[in-house]
Amino acid sequence: MKHGKKYVEGAKLIDRSKVYDTAEALDICVKTGTAKFDETVELHVKLGVDGRHADQQVRGAVVLPHGTGRTVRVLVVTKGDKVKEAQAQKALDAVDLLLTEQPENPYFWELKGQILFEEGRPTEAIGAHERSVQLKPDAPLLRINLAHALIETNDTTKLAEAENQLKRAVALEGDNNLAWRLLSQAYSSQGKEGEARLASAEYWFALRRPDQAAQFAMRARDMLDRSSIEWRRATDIVLATGATEKDIQDAERRNEQRSRSGVIPPGGG
Repeated sequence: MKHGKKYVEGAKLIDRSKVYDTAEALDICVKTGTAKFDETVELHVKLGVDGRHADQQVRGAVVLPHGTGRTVRVLVVTKGDKVKEAQAQKALDAVDLLLTEQPENPYFWELKGQILFEEGRPTEAIGAHERSVQLKPDAPLLRINLAHALIETNDTTKLAEAENQLKRAVALEGDNNLAWRLLSQAYSSQGKEGEARLASAEYWFALRRPDQAAQFAMRARDMLDRSSIEWRRATDIVLATGATEKDIQDAERRNEQRSRSGVIPPGGG
């Protein structure tokens, strides 16, 4: 059989009368490789078995470090909830591929976190959202998504971190009503009712609903320390909705009468 020049040159490196050890054999394989793509190596092993018998059949597979270089397609035949599960896994696989190509892209990490979150897996979503925040700490939406995942784990030990993330988000974007709503939830779950009412006031204020904002701000004033920044902010919201100092004083007087008698006076609302 006639062979090409490259084959002939490669064959010269092999001594057919010699038995090579593994290291030598692999070294020669590398030296004889001339193609620009990853070449295939065939390994023939004499095992002394008869493959015609079921108990002597040998099957094996080796996973190469960089795969086969081919696109793998998987057909899933299922129904019901498993369809959604398969679709979610397909989406996660696609995002993981994007992250392989762009591991420093914060929005790909955020996308992975959201897929996990929407699949009811908030604990698994936290890591992806944390990475997105690390890569782009000045994006309020990324911090909000992280906080949302922390809250939805229903793990009380994670509420303080959720609160921290949401505070930083509203510091960047003060009129983000989703952040205020989640912050109210985080406060309430920690028993911080005054702060929760103030966050609700901020939520309604961001939505340009002055009546509801004033209502929650007045409740916050009753619960917060009068020397605190939060109490002053609640007062600012009340005034910003159109109330006057006299309105506030009247409301405080009614609250005092209510607390003394347990009866709401006329006009107390």
